[in-house]
Order: sequence, then C-alpha cells, then structure tokens
Amino acid sequence: MAGSANNPKRKFNILDFLLILLIITTVAITIVSVIRSNPNKISGGDKDITYTIRCEMIDGSLTDNIAVGDNIYDDVTNQLLGTVTKVETEVVKAVDLSSSGLLKPLVDTNKVNITLTVSAKVWDRDGIYSIDNYRIAAGKQISFHSENISVTGSCLLITDTENGEQSNEQQ
Repeated sequence: MAGSANNPKRKFNILDFLLILLIITTVAITIVSVIRSNPNKISGGDKDITYTIRCEMIDGSLTDNIAVGDNIYDDVTNQLLGTVTKVETEVVKAVDLSSSGLLKPLVDTNKVNITLTVSAKVWDRDGIYSIDNYRIAAGKQISFHSENISVTGSCLLITDTENGEQSNEQQ
C-alpha cells in the first residue's frame, strides 16, 4: 500500500464518464432552452425595410438615369441593395457673387440633390440590418450603381415596413 500512496495516478472509470456526460447534457439543454425562449436574440430574422439615400451635388444631366423600379447594387461587391421605390430631385442653386448690388441673385449650378427611397429585405439582428453581410445603417456612406448611374450617397433614414418604426440613429 505504501507504493500506491506515492503514485497518485487514478484510472478513468464509469462514474467519471457519467459525470462528464451529465455536465455536457446540462449545458446542451440550457443552450436549447435559451434559443427557444427568444430566437431573435440569438439568430435574428428577415425583415422588410425601406431606407432613404441622399446623393448631393450630382450632375443635373444624370437625373434621368435613375428611376422607380431600378435595382441598385454595391459598387464594390455588386451585392443587390434593393429596389428604388421613389426618386426626388432638388435643383441646387448658388449665389452669384459676380453680381453687383446688395441682393445677389441665385443661379443654376447644373447640380442636383437626389433622394432615393429603396425597399429591401434585410437580416435584422437586434436592430442591426444587413443584406448578406452588407450593413445598412443611418449615416453610412453607400456607393452604389444601377444600370445607368454610379453615385455615392448617405443613408438618412431606415423604416421598418411592418410596423412603420423609423430610425435615423447612426449605429
């Protein structure tokens, strides 16, 4: 017996196996119950949104190159970002500094601001929207193209089409 006291090696037995199996089963049951109690917290889900992109100081001759029904794509990845549902244009005017007098007239600059409303199906995970890992967020610069135009704009507003909830918070 004195030899066994100096050798603390212990053999793996059935009780050790059952204890490990019990621990693994408990952890697995806990994970499954958390996922089933609130699946959106863990995995997210599909959602239909509209988002607004404002493109400023665009050449006025390009206004006819984007229209309702056009699909837009990311310039880098060519990922579909959605379908244009509304197009608004605003002519940019500037003060004519060469004019004499106190009141300076406004002159056409041949530039426009274009505001697009785009509908898209996104993946929503805790209020963070993405289209196949392309993140859509208010304040984000988006470089995109359609069949006839390639521009950069800023995402101003995101609207959940299901409940009408709007977000313009930068994330």
